[in-house]
Amino acid sequence: MDRQLLSCLFRRVKRILYIIYVVVSLAILGACSTKKNTPLNRRVQGFKARYNTYFNGNEAYKEGRELQENGNKDNFTEIIPLYLTGNKATVKIGSGNFDRAVEKCQKTIKTHSITARPEWHKSRPKTAKDKIWLSQKEYNPFLWRAWFLMGEAQFRKGEYMEAASTFAYIQRLYFSKPNLVARARLLEARCYAEMEWFYDAEDLITRAQRDSFPTNLEPLKASVLADIQLRQAQYPEAILNIEKALKGEHRSLPRTRLYMLLGQLYHKIGHDPEAFRYFKKVIRKNPPYELEFNARIQMTEAMSKGNAKQMIRKLNAMAKNPKNKEYLDQVYYAIGNIYLAKGDTTRAIWAYKDGVEKSTRNGIEKGVVMLHLGQLYWDTEKFVKAQECYSQVLGLLDKDREDYKEIDERSKILDELLPYASAVELQDSLQMMAKLDSVTLMAKIKKTIEELKKKEKEEEKKAAEAANGQQGGAAQRAGANAQQGVGNRGGQQTAVWYFYNPTTVTAGKKEFEKKWGKRDLADDWRRNNKTVLNDFNEEELSDSLKAVQDSIAAVEDSILQ
Repeated sequence: MDRQLLSCLFRRVKRILYIIYVVVSLAILGACSTKKNTPLNRRVQGFKARYNTYFNGNEAYKEGRELQENGNKDNFTEIIPLYLTGNKATVKIGSGNFDRAVEKCQKTIKTHSITARPEWHKSRPKTAKDKIWLSQKEYNPFLWRAWFLMGEAQFRKGEYMEAASTFAYIQRLYFSKPNLVARARLLEARCYAEMEWFYDAEDLITRAQRDSFPTNLEPLKASVLADIQLRQAQYPEAILNIEKALKGEHRSLPRTRLYMLLGQLYHKIGHDPEAFRYFKKVIRKNPPYELEFNARIQMTEAMSKGNAKQMIRKLNAMAKNPKNKEYLDQVYYAIGNIYLAKGDTTRAIWAYKDGVEKSTRNGIEKGVVMLHLGQLYWDTEKFVKAQECYSQVLGLLDKDREDYKEIDERSKILDELLPYASAVELQDSLQMMAKLDSVTLMAKIKKTIEELKKKEKEEEKKAAEAANGQQGGAAQRAGANAQQGVGNRGGQQTAVWYFYNPTTVTAGKKEFEKKWGKRDLADDWRRNNKTVLNDFNEEELSDSLKAVQDSIAAVEDSILQ
């Protein structure tokens, strides 16, 4: 009897469990549809969006962000930008990952968007809150994250207009959620700042603050404001906002970079104790060596007032360290800046010359040192040496610099002035030598010959080292080319063709003009001497040559006497 009762109960329980299973399965299948808008549908679609396509897109975005942060190269000879996207070369890094993130976000939105309005029982009265909730255009509770991630990925890859459009659409889509609208407005303002639409950016920030502004967005607002102020050289205001933005940045490397920026800004406005404090924070964070090295360099500049000799000794010690061989241009640039701050122009020129000569990189750092050297030569009216600097500096600097047009104009002026300035220098030199006695003159000639021989040996040595370096680097380049496909999948960009890189083309043109002069595009151009001396007319050229010949004859006569 007991067995029959237990068997009957077991069959009934089994049947009930089966019915529950069927009901739950049907409910879940029904919840898979985005055409219905029920609490279960919204939860299921939110869950699927989070752990399916969005998850893959978010992982791709984080990988691209890490590639950008690790591959970023800042120019520490100038104030670094607040966002990594301020460096144009950095924007190209990780673009493959960001493309994948955008693609996954678009798929998430397309697959899991719930736009159907929920059923509402007429017997239930609608409150003001219910009316706002029913008026929204998107009911998937998770999908706003996909929209923001898509905008962030577009911003990271330098598509500022597309990112601004995404954030503007978020404001319309989620108009019933003030927090999301305020955040989208700030991020849209950040895009406008990158495009230098400062009025529109500031207007968006003002509009974001009109409604109830959430306190958790204060660091983001401060960061966007600081970026706008930095671009307009409003450094004291930018400092206050960057210090507020620090509260919202918890990752080590970006936070350390903000410390570096604050140190540079405090040094720029003359508050060197605060600058020293932030540079010290950079070093304590144990950042990548380049960041730590530049913090130490700029720390010496900040503390050079009153103890310049001690700081120069430290910088010279850094120059002797083999570990810093790659950064010698920055070391001597800092030494030159200290001398210049003291008003010692001569030693500043020597330091800048050392920075140019010992530089192992033909990058923007060398360009900045050469630009400062050229400016000093210009100020001291040494136009021939200034032209040598300006003729090379254009190929090393970014065309988007604010002063690039001015540098280009000065370079053209010096190119036109070069023949006349060279003639004047030659005449002055010959006349000075003509006044010397024979013993002093011969000593001077011997010294000049020795210097030329020494210079030729140094050039031969550098050429040999460069040749050895090219041979040694051939294997590394071959290995890098073999792994190029892997790098592309990781989001790295392949090297572009020479003529697609305007900086490289400009450098090539300047190098050509330096060697061959300015030449017209014609057949057999090498057969005629078409250097910048062609700017003379025949009468001026003959007069100049006659004067040179007379000076040489005078020198020879004085030697014979």
